[in-house]
Amino acid sequence: MEIQDLYEKITNNKIYLDLKEHTEEINPLVNKNLFDDISLKYLLNNRTLENPNVANVTNIINNEPPSKNKKNKKNTKHHKFINNSLLSELSSLVLIDENEIKDKIKEYVNSSSSNDYLKTLSRSYKKLRIDINNILVKNLDNYIFNELFYIICKVFNINLIVINDMKKIYDNYEIDKTFEYYVFGEITNDKNKNYLFKENIVNDNVSNYLNNYNKRLELSKLKQLKVDELKELSKRYKINTNQKKQELINDLSKFT
Repeated sequence: MEIQDLYEKITNNKIYLDLKEHTEEINPLVNKNLFDDISLKYLLNNRTLENPNVANVTNIINNEPPSKNKKNKKNTKHHKFINNSLLSELSSLVLIDENEIKDKIKEYVNSSSSNDYLKTLSRSYKKLRIDINNILVKNLDNYIFNELFYIICKVFNINLIVINDMKKIYDNYEIDKTFEYYVFGEITNDKNKNYLFKENIVNDNVSNYLNNYNKRLELSKLKQLKVDELKELSKRYKINTNQKKQELINDLSKFT
């Protein structure tokens, strides 16, 4: 616009300009769930959880097992060991922080209502209760034992499978076939042990999933077996049976 044109537009000391009509394009709102873009993990633990599933929140409120249909593709080749990795991974699954997980375990273990179940795990449920309370203040990764795995399953209504890819062995902590199975990878070195969540599967897929793994053995139980029993077990684990008892135990101990 030229200066002289501007003066022509002056009327009662005001300037009136002809402006082209402009219509702002408005996109219709998409009907989205309120929680679609909210990180529940951030709200609960100031950490980020990708694509939180609202169904998970409902399950937790109703004390039902969470549903997490994803695989963890973490690279374990150059793994950096941390303390309480199992609690950290569980925290991301059940959407509560690590201390709350411990509190829930303590609450269950210390309740008289759990006595009957504890008795199925140990002949001395009182000692088991003490042991669990003691290790909950330590780095759980290095002290956890079978009974506590089962109690974790009981508290959160899940089944747990722990696999060691290096040794090709597994543990299956199953309390109810209708619950989902949460698969954790066990990573070890000479001093440390960590657990990383891999994926969750259903009962129909468990057999195929574990097809290439051997059931983990317990050294204390191996030592109690007779030679004939050790040889029979060695056949299943494809170990030379023409050996003395201690040699059989030594070979089988690779699966512990």
